Amino acid sequence: MAETPSSDQIVARMLTALELELEENHPLKNQLENCAQNNSLVLGVDFPEIEKDPELEKKDNAFFWINTPEWQAIKEATIKDKVLIDQAGKISGIEPRMIVANMIVEQLRLFNSEREIFKKFFEPLKILCSANKISLGVMGIKEKTAIDIENHLKDPASVFYLGKEAENILDFSTSENIVQERYNRLASEKDHYYSYLYG
Repeated sequence: MAETPSSDQIVARMLTALELELEENHPLKNQLENCAQNNSLVLGVDFPEIEKDPELEKKDNAFFWINTPEWQAIKEATIKDKVLIDQAGKISGIEPRMIVANMIVEQLRLFNSEREIFKKFFEPLKILCSANKISLGVMGIKEKTAIDIENHLKDPASVFYLGKEAENILDFSTSENIVQERYNRLASEKDHYYSYLYG
């Protein structure tokens, strides 16, 4: 059975991997080299297997997932939706970064389950994938979940109640066809505001 590395060894490996990915003149690289010369944490630890790993070729970022086309598409599409995300955050009292964190998980799931569609449409256009079958919109909200969210906003006894000021943020413009209006809100490919608000 292999010996479990100590925390110091794990940190040293992480720092070594990061240092290998940084450009030669990057300020952090100099700081890491100074740390190695002056700090016992990384002194005497040799990781030749990391230094010789052919997978560690120079990338734009030390973290591999940031270099993927999926991440670049999500990043650019999220920037396009910044105003909508900020509006949803303001009206709901939820930090926009929390909304984005949930959205990114759903987008990566959709991108990885629909590879050909991603490569053909979403990557070149830098737009977010919008689910439209079992779950809806860029956040992948199911209809039952949307109904639960609407009900929690109105129920002061709910643990998810956001307060009196948020009770009406998801009110419908009509009572005649709520199902269709809910679907239109969540499945809209052009306006993701309600997806973020429900999310």
